[in-house]
Amino acid sequence: MTMVYVPAGEFIRGSERSDKDAYSREYTNQRRVTLPAFQIGRYPVTNAQYLECFEAGVCPDDCASIGCGNASISS
Repeated sequence: MTMVYVPAGEFIRGSERSDKDAYSREYTNQRRVTLPAFQIGRYPVTNAQYLECFEAGVCPDDCASIGCGNASISS
């Protein structure tokens, strides 16, 4: 998997009430957020890739911890 480095930095999270493109139910006061540097996959992880990682015991069963309705990780 190709990873991309994202440097640490700040951004403004939230939207102004005057922003007509923002969803009204998602409006939040704007605030400055600081994130540490991190890496992220260049491309989305497919279900097959995640299943392989899960079966190797490396990736967690997120459905067990956060709930996914009737979904489960299985081959």
